[in-house]
Amino acid sequence: MKRFNTLLIAAVMLVVCFAQPLGAYADESFDISAGSITLANDKFTYSSSEIFPEETVSVTKTDAITLQQSNVVLTRDTDYTVSYSNNINAGTATITVNGINDYSGQLIKNFTINTCKITGSSVKMKYAVKSYPGTAPEYTVTFNDAQLVEGTDYTVSYSGYEKAGVKTAKAVFKGVGNFSGTKTVDFNVYPKKVSSFSTKNRTVSSLELHWASQSNDGVNAYRVYTCDKDGNNAELYKTVSTNSCVVSNQKAGSYCYFIVRAVCKENDSTISGEASKVYKTCIKPATVTMKSVTKSKDKKKLTIKWSKVAGSGYEIEYSTDKSFKKGVKKVEVSGASKKSIAVSIPKNDKVYYARVRAFRRYNDGKTTVYGAKSAKISSSYSKLYSSYTTKYVNNPNRTTNLKLACKAINGKVVYPGETFSFNATVGKRTEAKGYKEAYVFTGPNSHTMGVGGGVCQVASTMFNAALLGNFKIVERHQHSQRVTYCPLGRDAAIYWGSEDFKFKNTTNYPIKIKMSCGGGSLKCSYYVCYDVSPKKVSLSVSRNGKHFTLKRKVGGKVNYTAYSTY
Repeated sequence: MKRFNTLLIAAVMLVVCFAQPLGAYADESFDISAGSITLANDKFTYSSSEIFPEETVSVTKTDAITLQQSNVVLTRDTDYTVSYSNNINAGTATITVNGINDYSGQLIKNFTINTCKITGSSVKMKYAVKSYPGTAPEYTVTFNDAQLVEGTDYTVSYSGYEKAGVKTAKAVFKGVGNFSGTKTVDFNVYPKKVSSFSTKNRTVSSLELHWASQSNDGVNAYRVYTCDKDGNNAELYKTVSTNSCVVSNQKAGSYCYFIVRAVCKENDSTISGEASKVYKTCIKPATVTMKSVTKSKDKKKLTIKWSKVAGSGYEIEYSTDKSFKKGVKKVEVSGASKKSIAVSIPKNDKVYYARVRAFRRYNDGKTTVYGAKSAKISSSYSKLYSSYTTKYVNNPNRTTNLKLACKAINGKVVYPGETFSFNATVGKRTEAKGYKEAYVFTGPNSHTMGVGGGVCQVASTMFNAALLGNFKIVERHQHSQRVTYCPLGRDAAIYWGSEDFKFKNTTNYPIKIKMSCGGGSLKCSYYVCYDVSPKKVSLSVSRNGKHFTLKRKVGGKVNYTAYSTY
């Protein structure tokens, strides 16, 4: 009985020993605060994103029966949860583990986020705004394609940008906050945009272009481009070392368009500034050639004529003072195609003088460039009425005779109704007057040397000019042989005492004869004081064997006929 009781007591104690631990594990969670957190890496570099290091959480447990200890690795989101703090910016970050389900308590562990070196490849500095002399550049700094903030992520200082240069200036970037280290970048200082253009020393084929110098800003060259008015089709014209450029081989009165870039050359490297605005200028207009200054029939109008040139228009000056010092009137006409103007004048017999110059006007009328003033001409016999030219071979004696006869006739005025006589005007050709011996015709098949030989060419030239002027031919003789200086049937022979050339001024205006001889050409011109022209003249020569018939038609009717036989 005693033995039975002993065994019963032992059994009860055994049941109690097993029952107590089982009840404890069923009703209480395991506290992990005595456990540990192990991180795969506890040092990181700032990346602008949250950092989540890989963790391992373990606790030590004691076996209730054997009383042996073992290390147990817990499972995330089953046995514990994780949270982080300060895990973006550089500094000390924290991972916090809290037990769940069968576990309770908390574990905390710190890890380090180091600053990012600004010299690394992930940090990029990009030129945003160029640097110019005296003006620092602007940079865009990015980290992993995200833009950094100056003053928060970095600071920057600039030096050496006082003058233009190739990689002569420096930008020093210093990391702050999440960044550290220093990076130095060399940058270009670009020349400024060229400005303040002007034009000097214009001629009818060139000009000198000027602009504001940038030599004090480090610029040592300029590129000059020609272009169109919109700056397109630019072509390099010349590279110069100073702030001026001579542009040549241009058309008189033409517009010119330019753009210029300032350049900085250093060793084998070159940088240039922005293209300037398009500069518009022009070449000096050509000198106008005057044609005539004539009065109207009623003497109330003065008509001034000239040859057109390229430009925007013309400025006309006229006065009764040939020196243009008093009483000068100015008139302006627009349009390069204009070639004449009629102005009102007081009815009088005074001689008027006129001259014209072309101009170019642009920049909305703010700029006017004038050509040279033409030679002045007067209303006194400035209107060409008719003329004719023949050619001659320069035989010294014969040429002398031609020039002497022309000199005697030149300037002769034939008034309305008056008849001009060659022999009466020139006079007898004698050695005393300077005439030389030259060939003269003595018959159909013979010739000899005679004083004044060749002057028939002067008469023949005058005859043809008189035909074209529709003057009345009073006397004309043919040669005994054919001549080569004018068409057959249109020659006029002269012989002192028997053969003369005469024409009558059948107009209502005085006619002034101008004769010239030189360079192989002999010319006769008839001028009037008024803006009038002869009726249209048609000349024809028909041939029948050795016989030639000259006919002049005016208005479809023959008003002069001449016969010649050679």
